[in-house]
Amino acid sequence: MTLDVNSYLNQMRSMSLEQIFGGSKVSLDNLRGTVLISLIVLAVLGVLWCFFGLKMVRVWAAILCFAIGCGIGGWITATQFELEATATMIISIAAGIVMACLGAILYRVGVFLVAWIAAASLAYTFLNPTDMTMVYVSLGIGLAAALLTVAFAEPVIMILTGLYGAAGLGAMVSLFIPIDAEWVQIAAIAVFAVLGIWAQFVMESGKRKKHNLKKAAEIREQHSTENEVEKARAMMENLDSIPEDEEGRKISHAYEEYEVDSQFDDEYDIEEDDDITYIE
Repeated sequence: MTLDVNSYLNQMRSMSLEQIFGGSKVSLDNLRGTVLISLIVLAVLGVLWCFFGLKMVRVWAAILCFAIGCGIGGWITATQFELEATATMIISIAAGIVMACLGAILYRVGVFLVAWIAAASLAYTFLNPTDMTMVYVSLGIGLAAALLTVAFAEPVIMILTGLYGAAGLGAMVSLFIPIDAEWVQIAAIAVFAVLGIWAQFVMESGKRKKHNLKKAAEIREQHSTENEVEKARAMMENLDSIPEDEEGRKISHAYEEYEVDSQFDDEYDIEEDDDITYIE
């Protein structure tokens, strides 16, 4: 998804449906060429952002970092070294790939960047700035939202990506609704935002539950193993403590216990002249 999908969709809204779809009726039969491809791409990206924003945050981070890397690499090589166009393009792509890898690997950095771009883009769309002051305000709002990811990474990303994807989906869906009113687009965005954020929280809750169950199973297995080891150790210690007769055979453990308590002879009616039963 581009950083400002609404600007593209608003341009389409400024045109008549006949101009956009080449006919008076909006249907799949009227969609042709680049318009159809654009709508499909925007719809897919909108759904992914809205409903799978957190799950794909590394992908978004990699894409954004690739664009940033290409831009910075191209600007430096073009302005500082004045290289040829081919060399500039190669260096830009290489810088973009390196930045994309860093954005995907460094989770916290990627989350911070995605939150900043998404929040700044939403603020820019809502404020519709006409001067650089409001642009800086939009960037400041994005930075403030990104700073929240330091302590609340997952919830902030789920909310921002849900809103960001819903903004694109709502604006696009409103094109097909034959009511030319601003509240239609707002209602569509609100519906998609609620559904997307709710779906992401449900999936994250299920993921955490599976993780906790797996962790509990590992702890239970570890404790079970430890208990078995302790039982075996205790058994070996008890076996070593059983007295032996003159030939080195172990006397019955039951006899050892009762001998300590002076109850064995009385219970089994053993006299001094009787033979004691041994175990191998």
